[in-house]
This record gives sequence, C-alpha cells and structure tokens, in this order.
Amino acid sequence: AANLTADGDLTVAAGALVVGSNTVFVAGDVIVNGGLSVTTGALDMNGLTGQTLGGATALSLYDLTINDPAGVTQTTTVSVAGTLDLAGPLTFAGQSLSIAHAITGTPANLTADATASLTISGSGSGIVIPSSLPVLGNLWVANPNGAALAAPLTVEGIFTLAGGNLDAGSAVLTIGPSGSVVRTAGHVIGALQKWVPVGSAVSLTFEIGDGTTYAPVTVTFGTVSVTGMLTASTTLGEHPNIGTSKIDPARDVNRWWRLTNAGIGFDTVNAAFTFSPADIDAGASPAAFIVGKRDGGWTEPLAAGQTATTITASGMTSFSEFAVGERRPDTPISDTAAPPPGRGSPLPALLVLVATAASVVRRALSRRAASPPQPASR
Repeated sequence: AANLTADGDLTVAAGALVVGSNTVFVAGDVIVNGGLSVTTGALDMNGLTGQTLGGATALSLYDLTINDPAGVTQTTTVSVAGTLDLAGPLTFAGQSLSIAHAITGTPANLTADATASLTISGSGSGIVIPSSLPVLGNLWVANPNGAALAAPLTVEGIFTLAGGNLDAGSAVLTIGPSGSVVRTAGHVIGALQKWVPVGSAVSLTFEIGDGTTYAPVTVTFGTVSVTGMLTASTTLGEHPNIGTSKIDPARDVNRWWRLTNAGIGFDTVNAAFTFSPADIDAGASPAAFIVGKRDGGWTEPLAAGQTATTITASGMTSFSEFAVGERRPDTPISDTAAPPPGRGSPLPALLVLVATAASVVRRALSRRAASPPQPASR
C-alpha cells in the first residue's frame, strides 16, 4: 500500500507481491518464484556490491532503475513497459529483455552476449540500441516508432521485423552465418549485411528501405565457391552521377541501391530491385526501364522481368551501385541489354533487311530462269 525498502534480499517464494504504483527499493537480490504485479510502479535496485534479478518467474515490470555501481545480473526474462534507467550496469547475458521506451541514465551500461535476446516493443520513441551491445542472439523490433543503432550490431540468431524500422544510421546491421531475418512489417534503414554460403542458386533478400518506403533487393547467385559477406543499402533520390549514365533522370526511379562484396567468390549473380510507385517520375514507363550499374563508369547489365515496381539485372559478375529508369533517347543500346518494348527495338530494321535480301534473291532467280542455257565449253 506504500513504498517499500528492503535493505537485504526481496524474495517472493509463493503467491504474489502487488506493487501497484508504488516503488520498491532493494539493496540485495530480487528472486521471484511466485508473482510480482506492477501497474505503474518501479523496482529500484540500489545496492553497492552487485545484485541479481531473477527467479523462476518471468518478470513484467513497469519502471526498472539500476543504481548499484557494481551492477545487476539478470537471470530470468524481464519486460520493462516503462523506463529502464541505468545509473549502474545491467547485464542480461543468455536472457531475454524487452524494453518499450528509450533507455535513460547511461545506456552503455547495458550489456549482453551472443545468446541474449532483445525485444523493442510498446510505442515509445527514440529507442537506441547502445554501442555496448555489439552482438545479440536474437533481436525483435515490434514498435511502430522503431529503433536505431548507436554502433554496428551483429545478430547471430533471428532478426524479427514485426512493425517499425531499424535505423542503422552510419553503422551496419549484420546477420551472422547462422542467423536469419523474419519480416512481417518494417525494414532496415541503412546498411544490412548478410553472410553468403557456398552453393548453387543461393538466394538472399535484403529487407532495406528508407524512412517511409520498403525497397528490398533480392540477389540470386549462379554458384558461390567462396563464402563471404554482402552488404546492401538504398538511398532515396537521384544517384549523384545519374547525368553520366544512359538513364533519363526525368523518367526514372528516384532511388538507387548499393551492393558491396566482402570476400564472396562466385560466377554470376542476378539482382531484383523493388521500388514504390511513389518513387517513379510522372510519365515514366516501368515496362521501358533499364538498369544502370556504376563501376567508376556506367555499364548496362541485361534487364528483364519489368513490372510496375520491380526489375531484375542478370548475368553480372560483380557488385556496385545501381539505378533504374528509362533509357535516354540519345544513347545507344548496349550489346548485352535487351531493348525495352517500343524503345529503340531493332526488330523493324531487321525485318526490312530480311525482306530486302529475299527480294534480291527472287530477282536473281527470275533472271536466271529467263536466260537460255549455254552450251558447255570444252
């Protein structure tokens, strides 16, 4: 019915401790084998020599404050619906922690390991995964306001996108060799890196986009002979060097993609780019789109599979930067590029050439038939 101070341990052996909107201050360990009911109250762990937060029960807390300079070790699943305030260290190595608001105090006091799971839930804004978490076992983003990275992060298990985006900023989100991505909503803003295994027909989708638009790219290798990492990102707006390409900047997709290879050995690769109708210039025809590939200068890979929101560049042997749009009228068709329907197609000229040749052959045959046979000379 009021605030409670425990100078030693707080143990809930059975039954439930109902905290309500009050604050419980604990200087020792918190062990909950029964129940702990917190409405809008707080658990403040304020010891001096290190504490444990655990027990047989998963804990659903509202506010959690760590004031112990020696830190708190979490040994059970903990969900914090209010504020996680870290004046002292909290480690959840091998455990699951769920937060719904931005971490206050010193966010870098939060540490874990490659077997820990972090869930970004609720609807709080400004949530940043601190640089003190360079690796996690699993990461779940299910907050409509998303989350951001303060530094590079590697997910060794499952990265789940269930609502909201993960903004990598200038850092990179890496999915480890045994990791995977499960997506129902949301995407990565910035750079997403994935491990590429050895094999044939290896296919990977990079769940990337910008602040408002999901614009993934799917790569499919012919044969991968050496494992490595591939990083993908997409940027809204015209490619800064679009003016030197064969693409018409007035009739294109207003975004571009970057794919970066780190050690992958392969023969050929196809890349399918997805964009939003809102990215396309007014009057542009997706059926006429080509792909521009920039490797210092621009080249034009074979493009196919054009739809209203996708195009595939195939038969490539390297990665670089890519742009999509209609061909500029004043540029020639590449030997390796399939001409889009109605734009520079050589079919009419080919038909004229065939018809002309046939006419010449018919006239020659007619003249030969009209001439009398000549006697053979001896």
